[in-house]
Amino acid sequence: MKILIIVAIILLFPIPIKLRISYIDKKFKVMLFNIQLNKKKIISPEDLKKTEEKIKENNIAEKIEKSQKTIYINTAKIFIKKLKHTFYKPTLRLKFKFEYDFDNAATTALMYPFITEITSLFCTLLRIPFILKKNCVSVIYKFENSFFVNCDLSCIFIINLAKLIYIMILLLLSYIGGKKYGKSSNRKFDEVNYGKS
Repeated sequence: MKILIIVAIILLFPIPIKLRISYIDKKFKVMLFNIQLNKKKIISPEDLKKTEEKIKENNIAEKIEKSQKTIYINTAKIFIKKLKHTFYKPTLRLKFKFEYDFDNAATTALMYPFITEITSLFCTLLRIPFILKKNCVSVIYKFENSFFVNCDLSCIFIINLAKLIYIMILLLLSYIGGKKYGKSSNRKFDEVNYGKS
């Protein structure tokens, strides 16, 4: 009985993942917890040669079959549809701040409803893979006759092992469904264009 309780606690224990993406004063930062992920690295000539060789190899191996592409597209469609209607998806706490100004005050004012509509659409799309809670979105415009854009996005993803396992199962089922649908759609395509064998 104790083992079952311990397993249940491990599966249901919430794991918060903190992510922050900011573009302030022309500086772009991606922070996972308190670690900056996009630090600039010095590329040596040897590394540059290796990357060039990899690019050549990738260009040679870039030919992907049409049926495989169809499987991936169908998998993504099925997975998004399943994830949209499930209650067992990760929780997201969002804080988004967008400050901007253009050289012309009229342009700054006219862009406000357009930007707020985009941020609203962004939050709507986030509700597909996440349960959105405590979202704070603010769009601030300033009439200082100076062009600047500042953007700060802070996210806390809350997930547990049980939800993660459930999402992986959904992804696997979506891949199987996409594979079957891809094969059937390719068969219909061949029958229409080349006739039944």
